Amino acid sequence: MDGAPIFAYRDTGSEHVTPATAGTLEDYGMVGNGETVSLISPYASVDWLCTNRFDEDPVFARRIGGGYLDMSVRYNGRTVALKNLGDAEQEYIKDTNVLHTTVENDDLRVDVYDAMPWGRKYLGRRVVVTSKGEDRDVAIKLTSEQSHYPGLAEKSVYDRANDITLYENKISSLAIAADRKARRGLYDLGTIEHDKTSTFDLVVAYGRDRNTATQEAKRGQQLDMKTVIEQEATYWRDWLGDTKSHTHDVRRGLLAMKLLTYEETGAMVAAPTASFPAVPGGEDNWDYRFCWLRDGFLGAEAFDRAGKHKEAGAFYNWAFKLQGKDGHWAHPLYGIDGKAAKEEFSVHALQGPKGEKPIRFGNAAKDQLQLDSEGSILDGVLTHYKTSGDKAFLEQHYTGIKKAANWIEKNWHRKENGIWEVRDDDNEGGDVWWRTGKSNWAYGKTMCYAGLQAAAEIADILGKDKQSATRWRGTADTVKEDVLQKVWSDDKGAFTQGYERDVIDISVLPMVFYGMVDAKDPRMVQTVEVMEKALLKRGGIARHEDADLPFYLPTLWLARYYTRAGDIDRADELIETCREASTTLGLMAEHYDGVTGGQWGNFPQLFSHEEMVKASMELHGKK
Repeated sequence: MDGAPIFAYRDTGSEHVTPATAGTLEDYGMVGNGETVSLISPYASVDWLCTNRFDEDPVFARRIGGGYLDMSVRYNGRTVALKNLGDAEQEYIKDTNVLHTTVENDDLRVDVYDAMPWGRKYLGRRVVVTSKGEDRDVAIKLTSEQSHYPGLAEKSVYDRANDITLYENKISSLAIAADRKARRGLYDLGTIEHDKTSTFDLVVAYGRDRNTATQEAKRGQQLDMKTVIEQEATYWRDWLGDTKSHTHDVRRGLLAMKLLTYEETGAMVAAPTASFPAVPGGEDNWDYRFCWLRDGFLGAEAFDRAGKHKEAGAFYNWAFKLQGKDGHWAHPLYGIDGKAAKEEFSVHALQGPKGEKPIRFGNAAKDQLQLDSEGSILDGVLTHYKTSGDKAFLEQHYTGIKKAANWIEKNWHRKENGIWEVRDDDNEGGDVWWRTGKSNWAYGKTMCYAGLQAAAEIADILGKDKQSATRWRGTADTVKEDVLQKVWSDDKGAFTQGYERDVIDISVLPMVFYGMVDAKDPRMVQTVEVMEKALLKRGGIARHEDADLPFYLPTLWLARYYTRAGDIDRADELIETCREASTTLGLMAEHYDGVTGGQWGNFPQLFSHEEMVKASMELHGKK
């Protein structure tokens, strides 16, 4: 079996990772198969994996104190974990979601290639070990531990006949198998001569039960992982297709977004992880493994602009299936199967890397009122038509479009929990805005305006409901007048978060993106001048003036604003800020620390990548 490196060119300029930073969030790579993802550290440990689906129990969850799959090499009479072996580099093979990890010292070089074949239920890994000096006897050792917490009934089983390690819980099984038998816990690679290589293939398979996982693992054992990985690289390049003409930022963003898409339904998860701490030492540890209608719309908008109409259309088809008879979506977020998201609960046995608690699974925001859902879907469907030319798509969903617009007409004036999901039951802070429940948010009403305008335009395109279209536009004008009057603060000299709150907040910028205010309107120009002072924190742009860390979404929103306002240099500078803050693989969490270089929050974040796609495309179009 040929053990030479599989690919000779890389996607990004990789950097060395030291043992001191190994396994930190800023170093993780991601591979996936359309129903879940694995997060891989630069020392090739599998540190996050939910079996079967994004939103099921994590078998590996090292970032929050859970399990992992580690690898060590034995040579010269000692066993050395890869994290202690030497320097590491990690890269994506160019224009793919195939991950290549390299760890080496003066004695050995270990190349690890990881991929999760699209539509298959396993992580496939090829390990190539090269002896850099004298001939050496080398073996591989695997160390694995499953995540443990109350309520997850788990056990470990060793299937001696098949040499497979099994982890089982109430709803799934995970099977770890290699291309050879283990002896005394070691997989022998034999003697590797100077400058020669030996290979080791590993399969981490899953299924609903032991038999399914075992059969998937056994099938994987029969495959040549070099061929599997090469086929996956071809799959990803074919998927990019014409988008390969876009910039690297756009291509990498699209590849990340595709990994966050649940292929069966078209839903997009906000992030594939749960309770990765949003700030060091804080309590904002939330489960993002669900599809918010807002996040999905923003992702579909990016897909459509980049020509990925199939992915965008699948999301909208999924969303309309969930619409209520009155035109309203009962929840702002759903499970990726279209059912209500899981109830929220805390796991006290787990904690973040700096002791962050509580660790939460499920998300109580599912029961909030967030007024932007209907408007997001309507504006997104119009964008889908304008970019794809698919008029039949508008016809197909017109009944739902009309119902949603009528619901907005009746409800746009209501108070809501808003884009940042302020919780009603968190009232102990008195007049502190983030503890005061529902209010009138500029963002939600902006999207009501956008949705009504979009519905009217769709009716015009289809030659339907002229009377309704006229009424929707009239209501949109009323919303606009109300918002512009009530979110302006003379004290702040800026548009602010909402009617009741004079808080400087990035979420007023969509007033420009969705046509409520021109980018060069003196009031918006003045607002952005205030934002530049109030929201600049730790080397980036925060979402509101009381936030602790910069946030990729607002930084990129501000870049998009400047592109529209004609300040190309400032837009370019802000995009570069996000590019430098991202990982060496170009992946982005929710928050970043421009001073320390740390990533905080669930990872990778759909918000961050879809906005990088749009910001880069808009800027490139102006240059």
